[in-house]
Amino acid sequence: MPHDFVHLHVHSDYSLLSGAAKIPRLVERAAEQGMTALALTDLGNLFGAVEFFEAATRNGLQPILGMETFLTRGSRLEKTAKVRDLDRLLLYAENDTGWRNLMRIATVGYTEGFYYRPRIDYEFLEDHAEGLIAVSPGMLGAVGREILSGRPRQAVEMAARHREIFQGR
Repeated sequence: MPHDFVHLHVHSDYSLLSGAAKIPRLVERAAEQGMTALALTDLGNLFGAVEFFEAATRNGLQPILGMETFLTRGSRLEKTAKVRDLDRLLLYAENDTGWRNLMRIATVGYTEGFYYRPRIDYEFLEDHAEGLIAVSPGMLGAVGREILSGRPRQAVEMAARHREIFQGR
């Protein structure tokens, strides 16, 4: 594997019911492969962030702290949306402000938005996007879901919305 390759969408065993990899082994394997950095993007939480940061630093890797968040298009306070109607979005902390916003998003997802999954809404995301880098996780993201549903115009609108929220990040 080339040394300039970096995994940016990695789930650990903290991605409840979705991941099985233990953080120490993830980091060790990335270092064995000659990677210089590694991201952790667990589903809806930052439970492994400290363990990951320490393990990556100890193994000479640049830790990239992130999360795959669940987004409802309605209000996070509504408890009626179906789980299959949730969008996903990968978020990475670009700086200290981003890290604080990422922690806030994770917390509010559980304390205010939890309905089957820890969710936030687009209004909350817009208010806490500073210092965050966003990446669509493909077909599970808002743009991908619109394309798969045969709604290309709505896909373009969602892409524009994300571009506006994250201002090139």
